[in-house]
Amino acid sequence: MSILLTLLLIAAFFIFVSMFSIMNLKRKLFTVKVTHWLLIIYVGVLLLSGLYIMLVTKVNVINGEKIENKNDSWDRVSQFHTILYEGRTNELASRQLLKAESYDFNQNLLNIGITGYDKIIYVERKDIDDGKIEARVYTDGIIVSGFDFSQHIKPVNFHMNDDTLKITYPDHQKINISVVRKEFTINQFTGQNPINDINGDGQLAVYLIIPKSLQLHSDVAQFQYVQDKGTVSSSK
Repeated sequence: MSILLTLLLIAAFFIFVSMFSIMNLKRKLFTVKVTHWLLIIYVGVLLLSGLYIMLVTKVNVINGEKIENKNDSWDRVSQFHTILYEGRTNELASRQLLKAESYDFNQNLLNIGITGYDKIIYVERKDIDDGKIEARVYTDGIIVSGFDFSQHIKPVNFHMNDDTLKITYPDHQKINISVVRKEFTINQFTGQNPINDINGDGQLAVYLIIPKSLQLHSDVAQFQYVQDKGTVSSSK
């Protein structure tokens, strides 16, 4: 917005100087009508708007990853929890994995503590007891007009202390995204949708991969086991 304001001020300055110079000419060469000035101002605003769009679009391309197959990405977003529920994490895009931690753990019981708004934890059991716990954070992402802004989402934090894994969700996040679209007079020929396409709302999901015999316990968490499709709150 500051760029556009600066450009408009510059345009207003040059228009004012031009008007002042013409009005003070001693020899009147031609008559300038009000409609002419309005046309000049209108053309100037259009030119500056085009420059503004190019500048802002360049910033958005840098900060947002371009999605080549938008329909495929939207399918992953709409089926986000189903994919986690069924343990098909290999079908998620790499950008949907925000964080991955690994811990050595050789005890039989792991306590889980959660601070935050979501109490559901997806749990996948391994076929072996390898003494390692994998803690991951997935997101459904934020895709706006074909650009992915998921990298701006703050992930969940993990902290392992003896026999307890503490899970801390971030505070409510506010992400401001500005998208500049072409005018309707252009979109009606190019076929571009005048309404911004937004998919995903930045949901976070914790996904644990644990050894075969490890037991989990929590007073607040709800464990969603992806193999036996069961939801268990508290222990087990």
